[in-house]
Amino acid sequence: MSGGHAVLAPSAAKRWMACPGSVRLSQGVKDNSSAAADQGTAAHDVLAQCLRDWSLLPHTFIGRAIKTEGMATEVTFTAEDAASVLVARNNVAETLQGLAKAGHKHRLLIETKVYPGAAFEPSRRDECNGTADIIIIGGGVLRVRDYKHGAGVFVPADDPQLLLYGLGGMRECTPPEAQRIETTVIQPRYHGADPVRSAVWMPEQMADFRDRVSFAATRALEHPDPPLVPGEDQCRFCPAKGQCPALAKTALDAATGVFQMAETLNHEPPAATNWHKDTLEPSPENLGRLALPDMDAFTRDPDSLDPEVLSGILEAEPVIRGWLDAVHKHAHSIIKAGGKVPGFKLVKGQTRRSWSSTDGALQVLSGASRTKASGGGKLKKADYLVESLLSPAQAEKQLKPILSEKTWEKVSGLISKGTGAEVIAPVTDTRPEVITNPSEVFTPVDTKGEQPEAAKPTLDFLS
Repeated sequence: MSGGHAVLAPSAAKRWMACPGSVRLSQGVKDNSSAAADQGTAAHDVLAQCLRDWSLLPHTFIGRAIKTEGMATEVTFTAEDAASVLVARNNVAETLQGLAKAGHKHRLLIETKVYPGAAFEPSRRDECNGTADIIIIGGGVLRVRDYKHGAGVFVPADDPQLLLYGLGGMRECTPPEAQRIETTVIQPRYHGADPVRSAVWMPEQMADFRDRVSFAATRALEHPDPPLVPGEDQCRFCPAKGQCPALAKTALDAATGVFQMAETLNHEPPAATNWHKDTLEPSPENLGRLALPDMDAFTRDPDSLDPEVLSGILEAEPVIRGWLDAVHKHAHSIIKAGGKVPGFKLVKGQTRRSWSSTDGALQVLSGASRTKASGGGKLKKADYLVESLLSPAQAEKQLKPILSEKTWEKVSGLISKGTGAEVIAPVTDTRPEVITNPSEVFTPVDTKGEQPEAAKPTLDFLS
């Protein structure tokens, strides 16, 4: 990862491909870093060092203060960071070992600048380029490995960012080094999905993707009034969402009862922005208008709302919350810079008390005595020190990277896992559905005659 982004940065492809107007709206808007982003940048830096020097292991960086290009603040590398980076480091090592064992010549490219825009029509080399975490070329396959340190947002293996890195990486190849592309996301800290997930793309699929992303680039850069198309995915990390009129209208319309998508080219219905894994085509659904209840629904007892109304409110929630969060951050930045937002001001929030000197507190307490009324005598350690066993999650983060595999196997064998609480999630969530209706589990037995013979599978679909 490196500082500075191209106008059509691969890392933001999901945004500008879905919302072409965001490119122009975001120009000049500072994309402020966050503590989580800085921690991720530090993890990428450690991973790159470990891949360039195989004698280095992530756990040797635990406790170090790291500050590299693109980071707003210095961060401390933790045991949890080390455990996650180790997954990526080992994945690359195993891939290289497999290629070598099979007798394939191979190349490892680390933090490499690639130019997928050069393959566009017309060429967008200067507008679309970025830094790929890991590219492995060998055995007829170009492998794009992208490390994601985030734990909150699931990144699929068919994310446009990786496909763009694949397009750019192909320019580093000479036939027959690569006849297909493999994209892999390594995201160990996201729970609920495999930490390493891959997809394979054949030449015709990559050519189709190139044409589609080339069209999206032209629409974003050359259209006189590129449309703003709000949506949860494209708005999530958009630096201009707090100033976006289309998102503001969408959020307000949703809250008052009408979810109106922004207009696209020629005033046609907006294209959906969910990607199919197999075809890389936008999904065919025309979102158009999503009718939501009027404002009265938001003041009623939730128990009185029918399932259709609940569905509409839940679907609108991420967009409304995201927009309100962006508005809050934008207002904060205005006041922080000396501006005014009528009716509001900056105040100091609540803070938690902490020891200014832990060693000093221990020194004083170790020599302190109880009052006569409380029994007298010196304080015992148990009076001011709390000792407890690490939780399983804490043990995995702090001890697994520094214990032998055999020892950790014994420790992990003592960990039991209960059943998580049932929560509502979109149908696109990767976790399996909890079946609560017995009729969906058990099929009634037909006692009135013989059951029809089950259809035999065929390979007709190959013809």
